[in-house]
Amino acid sequence: MSGNNYSVALDLLNERFNNKRHNFQAHITEIMGIKRMDTSSAVKLRELSDKSTVSRRQIGEEAAVLDLIPSWEQFTSLLEKRCQKLENVEHSMAAYARGSQEESTTTKLRVVFDGSAVSSSGFSLNDLLMTGPTIRPKPCSTLLRFRTFPIALTGDICKMYHCVLVSEPDSYLQCILWRDSPQQPVNVFKLDTVAYGTRPASLLSIRSMHQLAIDEQTIYPIDSKTLKRDFYVDDLITGGESIQEVKKIMSQTTKLLAKGSFKLRKWCSNNPELLQTIPPDDRETLLKVDDGSDTTKTLGLTWGPASDCLLFAISPIHPRFYGPLGLIGPIISKAKIFLDWDESLPSSLHSSWLSLCADFGRIPQMKFPRSSIQQNGAYEIHGFSDASIEASVVSVSQ
Repeated sequence: MSGNNYSVALDLLNERFNNKRHNFQAHITEIMGIKRMDTSSAVKLRELSDKSTVSRRQIGEEAAVLDLIPSWEQFTSLLEKRCQKLENVEHSMAAYARGSQEESTTTKLRVVFDGSAVSSSGFSLNDLLMTGPTIRPKPCSTLLRFRTFPIALTGDICKMYHCVLVSEPDSYLQCILWRDSPQQPVNVFKLDTVAYGTRPASLLSIRSMHQLAIDEQTIYPIDSKTLKRDFYVDDLITGGESIQEVKKIMSQTTKLLAKGSFKLRKWCSNNPELLQTIPPDDRETLLKVDDGSDTTKTLGLTWGPASDCLLFAISPIHPRFYGPLGLIGPIISKAKIFLDWDESLPSSLHSSWLSLCADFGRIPQMKFPRSSIQQNGAYEIHGFSDASIEASVVSVSQ
């Protein structure tokens, strides 16, 4: 470089390094070219975070000057043109799945967004998302409180995830390519609500409901507490001491959730009077068990509202044990010891297992009262514990 060509060189440098359009494209290339890395390396994850943060900030600054952010029409047009060049688009681009829920009384089949589908970059959407903290109550605590109410009440928020909007920059990550047949052009749809199948879906929905409780707590102080305490994701599990109290909970909780566009439905109670004013479509559809009684599911437990009992049935053919309250612990503890084996049982234990399964067949159903509190009673809490080489147990009773 010399004095004769300095001005020319300066112009070339400015064109190369001070060109906002080139800078914008370089940062886009940097983000889209991120390679898969070892997620157990804190150093590598920090480098990934720093790189993506710098590039995203620069993109925002450059785009603000150049007005390069495409419109939705331009974005969908680009995707459609790219997809028309692909073969068998309906197979290679299906980032969703069908979820079967045989025990559901309303939605037997639902669409699940496949957030774990790996893209051409080697990453899936869930790889780049954080699950977040667990802010829902523990199932055991919710069920124990449920057993303290003389009058029980359950409900369900209709399509809770679809009631929570996702901000527009993030919703572009929830695009779906679809066509009804190979002869039709590919259409692009953008899902603007929380997608079932993405890592933070549960947290976003619950946190939105909690924020609604915080925003409206001056108007609905009691029901704001109900939203944060008596909901397990979208399931309401609560109750009260009297019909008047429970009716107030129903009314006020419905009004409070309506302010956030959440709708309560599938109402169920052990007191039929509470459901007299509820439209049939908004009541829980009860399922009949082998003995003909009507039941519903409450956090995985079978509850008979008419008898107000928790029901347990163990199949000797397909044994499944779920008892977060420990009510059937003494019965299934021996079976759980067998299930700890990773190999085939020896002949001596195999005969014992068959005998145990036969014993299960003699117990068609077990019932426990849902309500464990006696009104106007005095209570004492007692704890017991014991242990052996194969098992340990702790019991707390009143």
